[in-house]
Amino acid sequence: DETNLIGILANVSAALHEEASRGHYQAINNLYLLYTHVQGSTGIMYNPLHNRARKWLHYGLDKNWAMANYWLFDALYEGNAGYRRNPQLGLAYLQKAVDLGVPLAQYELSLIYRNQTKDLKTQELLLGCASKQGFSAAMKQLSSFKAIDGDLKESLRLMHNAVRYGGESGGESALRLSHVYGKDRKSVV
Repeated sequence: DETNLIGILANVSAALHEEASRGHYQAINNLYLLYTHVQGSTGIMYNPLHNRARKWLHYGLDKNWAMANYWLFDALYEGNAGYRRNPQLGLAYLQKAVDLGVPLAQYELSLIYRNQTKDLKTQELLLGCASKQGFSAAMKQLSSFKAIDGDLKESLRLMHNAVRYGGESGGESALRLSHVYGKDRKSVV
């Protein structure tokens, strides 16, 4: 029932705020995302709460958290959290997050290199950095590079690790591996 759901969401929000006030990184990340992209359980989009999103984003920046640079990239590049869209400045924060070793930022920049500059060598290097930190989406992408280059052993190792680290790309890698090792041997890459 919707009344129970609202109560549960209020309890979750209160718990996130309590943990965030103690400096819990993941709670702050979740609050930033919650207040930037507000969508109800029915799929209805509600007005984002920009001041609250910026509060947690700036908390992370004040603590010098590398990931907060990625959040600021997202806010500026997409025009989220009440920031005016400024892709160029957003990319500067993305580069800072990459330089600080944020795997999600490395992966995101690799996609930009692939889609906008067609610089596949730099994309592969960025995917390698993110893969070494256990980022399954990067492992899945890098696996394709290795398969194309003929290094099937490394390609399979990356897919196995993507499964191990999980996430959506881990699941997709598991599906690919089922084709490799299953009776129905469809295309792997």
